[in-house]
Amino acid sequence: MKLTVFNGSPKGKKGNTQTLLDHFLSGFLSGGNHTCETFYLNEINGHEVNAINFSRAEHILMAMPLYHDSMPAVVKAFIEMLPSPSSHDVQGDIFFIIQSGFPEANHSRYLERYFKKLATRISRRYLGTIVKGGCNDISHRSDWMAKKIFKSLYGLGKFYGNGGSLDQKILHQLAQPETLKGVTLLFLKTGIKLGFMRSQFDRMLKKNRAYERRFDKPFLDSKEHKVSSKQEHS
Repeated sequence: MKLTVFNGSPKGKKGNTQTLLDHFLSGFLSGGNHTCETFYLNEINGHEVNAINFSRAEHILMAMPLYHDSMPAVVKAFIEMLPSPSSHDVQGDIFFIIQSGFPEANHSRYLERYFKKLATRISRRYLGTIVKGGCNDISHRSDWMAKKIFKSLYGLGKFYGNGGSLDQKILHQLAQPETLKGVTLLFLKTGIKLGFMRSQFDRMLKKNRAYERRFDKPFLDSKEHKVSSKQEHS
């Protein structure tokens, strides 16, 4: 089996998405006469070529991070470039990986539903979506720190290689927690109130010299400016 992979991370080979792919593909390639080829959607100039490779591939895996509860712009641009299915296209299967920094899987479910519909629109058999939260720094974790996650991804890849489907039990385990509850949720709410959860974002803002402008409302200000201009000229 040849698996064609499309990495939709804006960070390409250096992102958390690639880390998850590495372990899944390691399991996939461990058994049988399997091969894989990976294309990176952050290479914008290659979208047309990638669209052709997409239509010719029999088995497709698309992987990406969750951006603002949706897909990255490079993925959306690529999908919009895909031609309508034709009789010349390979009628194969497709599945997805969505990883995010949110600990809960439910943030990714809306995008999962979109991809399920997309599979139908492009005439491909939908195998499912691998959802994994809490991946904001997984590319920097040691194998020991992320042992459970990496082992599950390896097992899921091996299962797919053996039968061309995804193990539903492993999918469920990887997605946990679906939502935060109990003590964990209380701890998170307390951290938000005390400001602990903002520290990382504040550091990023300061690093990019944007901290003092963190409450700016450029779109709202622009709208108000247009309204006031119309009133002045009326």
